[in-house]
Amino acid sequence: MLATRSRNEWEKEDASAATDAIFFSKNDITIGTKLIYHGRRRPNTVWIVVAIWTGGADLVENFRPHVRYLDDEIELHNDRGEVKRLKFKYASYAAIWWLYRKP
Repeated sequence: MLATRSRNEWEKEDASAATDAIFFSKNDITIGTKLIYHGRRRPNTVWIVVAIWTGGADLVENFRPHVRYLDDEIELHNDRGEVKRLKFKYASYAAIWWLYRKP
């Protein structure tokens, strides 16, 4: 027989234990967050979130301190001066972008 838990037991569970470095959530990304690129070209490079843009197709020049929508774009810079802009939904789902964890 399967053990069942009440809704109150589920709500009391610590949500911080669910943090995942690979498939991160909107709450994990703020300005200053570091991500590691595990792609084919220059793997293991560290990128820093410098801006978060919202506004859908027209991308209003309204940058926020944190991600609110899956369609928000995050702007990343690395130490070589390169810049990338990508949708949060891509970065959070593609396993080539990981949250930076100090070794």
